[in-house]
Amino acid sequence: MRVDSFFDTKSSTFSYIISDSKTKKCAIIDPVLDYNIYTGEFYSENADKLLKFIKKNNLLCEWILETHVHADHVTAAYYLKNKLNSKIGIGKGVKKVIKYWKPIFNIKDDKKEFSKYFDKLFEDSEEFNVGNLIFKVINTPGHTKSCISYKVDNNIFVGDTLFMPESGTARTDFPGGSAEDLFCSIKKLYKYPETTNIYVCHNYPKKVGAEKCKSSLSDHIKNNVLINNKTSKAEYIKARNELDKNRKPPRFIYPSLQMNIKSGKYNIKNSLKEFIWIPIKYKGL
Repeated sequence: MRVDSFFDTKSSTFSYIISDSKTKKCAIIDPVLDYNIYTGEFYSENADKLLKFIKKNNLLCEWILETHVHADHVTAAYYLKNKLNSKIGIGKGVKKVIKYWKPIFNIKDDKKEFSKYFDKLFEDSEEFNVGNLIFKVINTPGHTKSCISYKVDNNIFVGDTLFMPESGTARTDFPGGSAEDLFCSIKKLYKYPETTNIYVCHNYPKKVGAEKCKSSLSDHIKNNVLINNKTSKAEYIKARNELDKNRKPPRFIYPSLQMNIKSGKYNIKNSLKEFIWIPIKYKGL
C-alpha cells in the first residue's frame, strides 16, 4: 500500500491517492477544484496534479472518495470522474445535508438527485475493495452530518474530524454540526490501536512548507489539545462551543456547498470557468 498526499495552499487542504502496488489500482480522497473568489472562475491546477501522478505511475483509479460535504473548497470529484471514468462515493449522511440546503439554494426537488451526483452512499462499517486493499467506512458525524472516515490497513483518513494534535478538531457550528456528536465520533476512533496512522484533511501551518498531514493515534490520545484521554465530554463541548462562538464562515462556503452537494457537477460541455452560482446571505452562518 502506498499513500501520497497533495496540499492545496489556498484552502489548506490535503488530498490523497491511496494505491495498491500489486494491482496498480487506486482511490482519491478529497480532491480540490481551484476557485477564484474574485472572478468566479474554476480551474483544475490541483486536480491535474492528481491526474499527472496517476498517469506517471500507471494507476487505475476506481474511486473518488469524499469524507464529507466540504465548505472551504470546491470538490474536483466530478471533474476527475469524467477524466478517469471512476465512481464517486460519500457517506449516507449527505442526504441530510442536501435536504437542509436545498430550499436555501432554491434547488428543485429531484428524487434521482443522489444517483445523479454520487455513485455510492456509504453505510457505517461498510467495506469495499480497491485492488487488494480493503477500505472500511467509519461514520464520524459532528463537523457535519455527512462526515465519514476511511480505514485502510493501519491508516484512517479522518477528513475534518481531527486536525493535527496541536490544532485539535474541526469546528461544529455549521448547520447539523454538533460538539457532542463529534466527541462521540472521536472517541470511536480512539478505540483503534494506538499505532494507527491518522491522516487529516486540513493543516494550517504558520510557515509555508511546514504542512503536516500524518500523526499517530497515540499522539492524539495523549496530546490532542482539545480532546485527549483526560478530556470529558462536558469539557470538550464547552471548549469547542467557546471556540466556535461568533466564528466567521469559510470564505468559499457558498460556491463550495452549492457545488459539493452535487459532487462538484458542472456542465461538462462548457469551460471550467463557467460561473454557475448566485451568492446569498444566510443569517445562520
